[in-house]
Amino acid sequence: MIYLERLTDKKMFKTGVVLHYISEYSILEINKIKKIINPFILKDQVFPDLSDTDTYNAIIDNLPIGTIICKNLSTKIDECIICLPMFSSHLSLPVKKGEIVWFFTNNDRTFNVAIENASPLLSIRNYWLSRKIGLKVSEDLNYTSFQRDGIVSSETVGNSSYSIPDFSSKEVFDILYKEIMPSHLESYKDAKKDENFYPAAVPRWYSKPYEFTLQGSNNSLINLTNSKIKNKDFFNKGAVDIVAGRHLIRNFKNDNEKNSILIDKKPENFDLKIKTLLTKDSFLKIKNSEGDFELLKNQKLYLSQDIKYIDESQEGKISKFNDASRIYVSEYDILDKNYYENTWTVDQNILNKDFIKKDTFIAPLIFTVNAENDVKNNSKEENIVFNSINTDFIRQRSIPVPSIFIKSNDVRVVARRSHQKINESTLPAGSIRLIKESNNIQEYSHICLEEDGQIAIDGKSILLGNFNKEFERYLSSSSENIDEMHGNGNGVLIGYDPNISEPLVLGNSLISIVKELIHINIDLVEQVKKLSEDITNHSHSGVMPGGGITLPVSKNPATQKTTINANNFANLPVDLLSKSGDQNHEVLTKRYENLQNNLYKVLSRFAKTS
Repeated sequence: MIYLERLTDKKMFKTGVVLHYISEYSILEINKIKKIINPFILKDQVFPDLSDTDTYNAIIDNLPIGTIICKNLSTKIDECIICLPMFSSHLSLPVKKGEIVWFFTNNDRTFNVAIENASPLLSIRNYWLSRKIGLKVSEDLNYTSFQRDGIVSSETVGNSSYSIPDFSSKEVFDILYKEIMPSHLESYKDAKKDENFYPAAVPRWYSKPYEFTLQGSNNSLINLTNSKIKNKDFFNKGAVDIVAGRHLIRNFKNDNEKNSILIDKKPENFDLKIKTLLTKDSFLKIKNSEGDFELLKNQKLYLSQDIKYIDESQEGKISKFNDASRIYVSEYDILDKNYYENTWTVDQNILNKDFIKKDTFIAPLIFTVNAENDVKNNSKEENIVFNSINTDFIRQRSIPVPSIFIKSNDVRVVARRSHQKINESTLPAGSIRLIKESNNIQEYSHICLEEDGQIAIDGKSILLGNFNKEFERYLSSSSENIDEMHGNGNGVLIGYDPNISEPLVLGNSLISIVKELIHINIDLVEQVKKLSEDITNHSHSGVMPGGGITLPVSKNPATQKTTINANNFANLPVDLLSKSGDQNHEVLTKRYENLQNNLYKVLSRFAKTS
């Protein structure tokens, strides 16, 4: 009788509540299916009929991924329906235990009962189409609590109390479905326990009439849309926007009274006080009665009237600086204006003495450098004044072009290592190549990471470091002389004008030579010091100034200290000549010690950097 009633049921679409979603091929999954279906088999309330053991085993073992076991809510009979997915495995729609789905029965009977008995898989004629959409108060990308559609009534409109979303059974559903409706709260708990869904507050994308949008249950979005360019000539250009974690970065920004509301009181429908922070410039989320965050879908229903209505339009908009990760592919767009912060990028300028313009970009910079030797072979110095900086090195795009944009916190581009089975073909290692094409070889550039580990970098000019950044560091230092910045920056700048740069020297061999040279100079200074002391303290007996006459040796011969001329030997100031021998010796000793200390300092620098 039950089977005949099913055949005469001509309704196209019916509703059912999900009891289980088949998500894998495993013994564990088969056991779960049997546990749910067996009580209905005992009451002859399974469709298709699984009373025959062979049919039962054949069907249970062959249900595809995406099949659901549901209770039929379109009949008064408490029956279990096996529904295959409406769409092939190329498209899979999310649905969780406890949610309501649309399904239909194929009443166009292709095979008769005898054929279906012989080939039991042909007896499955129910297909689920999608989760049944709820109204604003219940529709949720993460978990739709269909019973909440029964909350709104003449009594709840304009309610002045504060409450939180819960999973209590609603009387209107109890009257309609009586005992066939499973507990909404238990279904929610079981779904979490079975990891059929992961509770989260997920913002809704406001899909436009021209967009094809796929939204995931846990804050993921694929949107086939058009380029958002103000120029109307490009409104019809296609774009694909892939986003994970919409509005996430907003959670890590500070709030204040102007852009947030803190609710710190006991809800009317809950025993404990719950703190809720509503952020005005993001999407609204609230903790439900199970302690899980979910989207606040109806402010007027849950919040008291003393809280001013918060604009929800931010929830459905692109948030370029608050979305966590994005890949944006566009037929035409301008990425440099609105998609990322490019302050230092556009400030990556070339500083060159030839780039002198009338307009001043920053305060004039004055560098004193060694110029070419003049005809008299006397070196001279000249001041180079930079009244402006060339800003054309990295140009900001001004017209739309085909573009791809990628943004996240960690970005990894990985070319896989090689793989090989024994005595079989090899999967060679990969490579990564960033290539900027050009018909002009002078404008062509590339960065290539080859499979053998070599890295090739080529371009018209290759600049490492940012002069503007180094200049700002200089301005923040205590130094007052601009020439002290020369050679003492925190970074290494490569590729700038030679007049404001220093040679970059590399190589262990050169370091060894310089170390050896320093040691030789240290030894030389030590020897000169000893020599100077010997000469300074040395005296000749019996020698008097004048004609060089040798006098007889006396008991107490006259002595005279012979000193080195400081101007000739150590390039000392002239006023040292007027000092006594002891003073001269003291100054020389101090000079030698300073020379030694300076050389040791140079050596210590090599020790730290080599």
